[in-house]
Amino acid sequence: MLPGIKYKDLDDLRKYNGSELTYTLINAVKEQQAEIEQMKKDHKELFELKVLVKNLQAEIEKLKKDK
Repeated sequence: MLPGIKYKDLDDLRKYNGSELTYTLINAVKEQQAEIEQMKKDHKELFELKVLVKNLQAEIEKLKKDK
C-alpha cells in the first residue's frame, strides 16, 4: 500500500499499477548516479589542485630560504 492513496476495497488494491512508480524510481536512481559521478570528478579535480597548491607552497618556501 502506498501512503496517501485510499483503497475502497481489495479490487482497487489489485488494480494498482506500480509501473509508474517503478519508472519514477528508476529515473531518480539514474539522476542520483549522475550526480555521484559528477561529484567523483569534482573531488578528483579538487585533490589534484590541493596537491598543486602544496607543491607551489613548498617551492615558495624554498625560494624564500635561497634569498
